[in-house]
Amino acid sequence: MREIRSFPAKITEIENVLSWVRASASICGFLDKEIKRIELSVEEVIVNIFHYSGLKETDSIELDVRTNEAFLEIMIKDTGVAFDPTKMNHVPDVTASLDDRVIGGLGIYLMKRFIDEISYKREGSFNILTLKKSVS
Repeated sequence: MREIRSFPAKITEIENVLSWVRASASICGFLDKEIKRIELSVEEVIVNIFHYSGLKETDSIELDVRTNEAFLEIMIKDTGVAFDPTKMNHVPDVTASLDDRVIGGLGIYLMKRFIDEISYKREGSFNILTLKKSVS
């Protein structure tokens, strides 16, 4: 199954995005623990787009979700400044106390741990980030 939806680039839209992603992951048969990991990964991407890409609230992002019994694939497309999170190789020190940790990088690190395949491409003025998670 494949469904494409656009969402306004507003932080208030995050719950709508995550609700749809949650429902799609559930249809695939993911367990609650994996659904939460998928949601966290998508939330990290969306929040970063809304905060750092330069999009205005009048802009939108597009999500293209494909599901079947073997995997869930989420393609996130935006017209913000080019940014490839797959090139971010920062490994945060998760053993350090909260006071000693460097701010930033944890979300991308977790996304890379929770999602099986992550790819990025820039097509014209579009960032296209694809997250793929296999059903175990």
